[in-house]
Amino acid sequence: MTHITPVPFSCPFTLRICFVMLAAFLAKPQAAYCWGSGHDDIMRAIIARLPADLRKTFTPEIIKEAVLHASHYPDSFEPFLAKDIGDAAVAKLTGAGLKVRYDLHSERGAAMCFIMLVDALREKNAAHTAHWIATLSHVISDMSACNHDPLVHTASYAWADWKLKLPNGKDYSKVKSLLDLADKCIRLRQHVSVEGYMRSKVQNP
Repeated sequence: MTHITPVPFSCPFTLRICFVMLAAFLAKPQAAYCWGSGHDDIMRAIIARLPADLRKTFTPEIIKEAVLHASHYPDSFEPFLAKDIGDAAVAKLTGAGLKVRYDLHSERGAAMCFIMLVDALREKNAAHTAHWIATLSHVISDMSACNHDPLVHTASYAWADWKLKLPNGKDYSKVKSLLDLADKCIRLRQHVSVEGYMRSKVQNP
């Protein structure tokens, strides 16, 4: 019988990789767990690959706004404002049941982003077109971040809408924020224990 010697986990290369990952987690937990400024890079790459006829309608100011701000638009609990996206868009989004910008992460929100993009293209509104391209790029690219794993994503953005109840009869939506891994990293880094945090969320949702 051939004897196969397992490769030890403590090999120098493996240790270096683990060290880099740990350093990233401790130094900047949000960037380690989600896209962070990576949304900027994604939007720059998208703009570079847009059809020339569309790209030339974007002024440098529009591009800057799309890269630095609109690509992070869904990561906010602020309401939709007409000064950002127009009255018609606000009416459609709220009519679809979306209350705040963070709701764009849901499947319904992503669909509405696409509808808003189509509307902006029909209206030939370059600023709004760039805005919705950037926003849609955010919710799509988020799907490869660990706090948007398919199961976690569904539990975070769909189950609350389904009015699920916990075994104790309480509303699931009151504790869904526990699945936000990036937020949990920050709290752990601030020396808040997992047990204490979970207890506080259940007792005071």
